[in-house]
Amino acid sequence: MAKGSVVYGIGGVLQRFLSLLLLPFFTRVLSPQEYGVVALVGLVAMALSGLFSLGTGSSMSILYFECDTRSERHKVVWSTAALLTVNCIVLLAVLVAAAPYISHVVFETTEYANLLRIAFTSTMIVVVLEPFYAFLRLEGKAARFVTLSVVGAVAGALISIVLVLVLGWGIQGLLLASLFAQILSATLVAVTVAPHLMFGITTRFFVPLVRIGFPSIFGVFAFFVIDYLDRQMLQRMIGLDAVGVYSVGYNLGLVMLIAVSAFGMAWPPFFTSFIKRQEEAKLLFGKILNYYLIVFGGLAALFFVAAKPLVTMLAPDFVTAGQIIGLVAAAYMLKGAYLIILPGIYFAKKLHWQSAVEWIAAIANIGLNLLLIPVFGIVGAAVATLVSYALMTTLAWMVARHYLAVQYHWRQIATAVGGLGVTCGWVSWASMQFSFSGLAIHSLLALSVLFFVFGFYVLDRSERNALTAQVIQLVQRS
Repeated sequence: MAKGSVVYGIGGVLQRFLSLLLLPFFTRVLSPQEYGVVALVGLVAMALSGLFSLGTGSSMSILYFECDTRSERHKVVWSTAALLTVNCIVLLAVLVAAAPYISHVVFETTEYANLLRIAFTSTMIVVVLEPFYAFLRLEGKAARFVTLSVVGAVAGALISIVLVLVLGWGIQGLLLASLFAQILSATLVAVTVAPHLMFGITTRFFVPLVRIGFPSIFGVFAFFVIDYLDRQMLQRMIGLDAVGVYSVGYNLGLVMLIAVSAFGMAWPPFFTSFIKRQEEAKLLFGKILNYYLIVFGGLAALFFVAAKPLVTMLAPDFVTAGQIIGLVAAAYMLKGAYLIILPGIYFAKKLHWQSAVEWIAAIANIGLNLLLIPVFGIVGAAVATLVSYALMTTLAWMVARHYLAVQYHWRQIATAVGGLGVTCGWVSWASMQFSFSGLAIHSLLALSVLFFVFGFYVLDRSERNALTAQVIQLVQRS
C-alpha cells in the first residue's frame, strides 16, 4: 500500500507542479472574476458527476473482489463501462439542452451556457474512463495508471498554454484544454488498457452495480456542498472577487489532496483484500490511522509554514489567499482519516450510512458558512470546511464501529491531534506577527516540537526501534 501511495503521489505531484508552474502566467491574464467563473463551472460539473457515475466507483471494487476468476473480474470492468456509457450519453443530451437554464441559476445570466456544455462533456469522458483506471488500481498497476494520468495532464497544460496565453481564448480556452486532454486520455486507454481485458458484458452486474453504489451518489452531492458550495455563498455574500482569491488559496491548499488522493487510490484495494480476514483488520487498521496522522499531519503542518511565502511568490496580487492554505490542507488531511474509518461500512455494504454521515457534515457546513463568512470572509469559509471534515470523521467512526470493531489507539490519536493543533496555531500566529525571517524561526521551533511529540508520544518504543533499523538499512544501502 505504501509503495502504491508513493507512485500515485509522484504522479499527483507532477500534475500539480504543472498547475503551479502555469499559475503565475494565468493570474496575469485572467482576472479574479474569471477565476471565479471557472470555479463555479467546475462546481456545477462536480455536483452532477454522481449522476453520471451512478455510484459505481464504490460498487465496482466490491463486485470485482467478490469474483474469483480473471475473466469474471474483467466482465465487471466492461459491464461497468457499458452501463456508464449509456447513462452518460442520455444525461449529457439533457444537460446540453438545459445549460442556459443552469447558467441562469448559477450566474444569473445565460452567458456561460457553452462553458457548462464543455465541462459536462469533459465530465462524461472522465466517468466513462474510470472503470479502466479503477482496474489498474485494483490490480496494483500504479505505474501505468500514473503514466496515463501524467501524459493527459501534460497534454492539457500544453494545450492550455496555446489556447489561453497564445490565442487569448481566456477561460473558454482553459475548459477546452481540459476537454481535449480527456479525449487524448480516452484514446490512450483504448490502446493501452482495454486490449488487456477479456471482453465481456454481463447484464447481471448492472443491478448490483447500481444497488450497492447508488446510495453513494448522495454522498457525492454532500462533498459538493462541503468542497464547493462555499464559493457560491462567497459570491452571494461578498462577490466574485472574493471567490477568485479564495479559489487561488484553495487550489494551493489542494496540493495536500495530491498526497491524500495517492493514499486514497492505494487504500481501497488494500482494505478490500481483508474482507475475509476481518479479525486481522481490526488490529491493523488502528495502527494505520496512527501512522497516517504522523505522516499526513506533518505534511499539513508544512502547509501552514509555507503558506505566506508560497502565495507571495506565486500570486502576489492574491496575497490574502495565504490565510486559508493551511486550513484547506488540514481539512483534506482529515478527509484521508475519514477514508481509513470506512472499511466496516463497505464490508457490510451499508453505503447508505456513508451518505448519511456525509450529508450531516454537509448540512453543518452550510450553517457554519452562513455564520462565519459574514464575519471572517474567506477564512470563515475555510474554517467551515475544516470543521465539517472533522465532524464527518467522528460520525463515520460512530457508525463503522458497529460493523468492524477496529482497535484504535485513542491516547496516541489524541496526542497527535493535539500536537498538530498547537503547532498549526503557533505558525498561524507567527505568520501574522513576523516577517519571513521571524516566521522561519518560529516555524522551525514549532515543527521540532511536533516531531518530538510524534516520535516519543505517538510511536511506541518498538515502532521507534523498527523505524531506526529501517533508516540504518537505507543509509547502508546508499
